[in-house]
Amino acid sequence: MKNQEQCCPTCSASLTGRWEYITKGNVTSLRKMLESVKRNDRNSIHLQDDLDLTKTEYANFQKLRYNGLVAHAQEKGCWLITSRGAQFLRNEIDLPKGVLIFRNRIQKYHRDRVTVQDIWDSNDPYWLQKEDFEYEAIDIIDFEIDRFEAITFDENGQGRINF
Repeated sequence: MKNQEQCCPTCSASLTGRWEYITKGNVTSLRKMLESVKRNDRNSIHLQDDLDLTKTEYANFQKLRYNGLVAHAQEKGCWLITSRGAQFLRNEIDLPKGVLIFRNRIQKYHRDRVTVQDIWDSNDPYWLQKEDFEYEAIDIIDFEIDRFEAITFDENGQGRINF
């Protein structure tokens, strides 16, 4: 369950990441994607026009990218299934059970690994609910170092992002 929330001493922003696990719902969405690729004979699928996703499937679809199972295609609103995604559906590879996400970036991979068969055989929920999420504090030192390498300040205190 959620640990006591830790905050940045500078801006009070939350420094708590959440674990995102692969669920049966995610696998169902990935299977629908693969079926659409075969049906349309192209690997660039528009989620709203070419896939019959429920609202929940649509809202959670992008989480498949955390493990490299799908990627954005060049056309706006289109996604493609990666070879890794197809291999996972064929039960040829395993993946980390989950990823720790903080500000839309992967911070850590779960040490346990799962196959698509493991997910189907599990008693885990089809979709995770709010109370199912696990949270973890992000190391404040790492965050501050990353933050201050990318930003410099002039004599007036104005920040500049360095790319």
